[in-house]
Amino acid sequence: MERKLRATRGLDRDKRLRRLAGMLARKGYPEGMALRVVRQALEEEGEETEFLEGEGF
Repeated sequence: MERKLRATRGLDRDKRLRRLAGMLARKGYPEGMALRVVRQALEEEGEETEFLEGEGF
């Protein structure tokens, strides 16, 4: 996850979220868990994740 996180820096926030969550989904993570993991990782980087609140994540 760390490598993909670094590789997506500088991308649009939504595109980054889709790529990271998609990677975890392909590894077998359930959708909700994948989104929580991505959100936490983005927050740890200082990325704003409030946009996820209204979307049921």
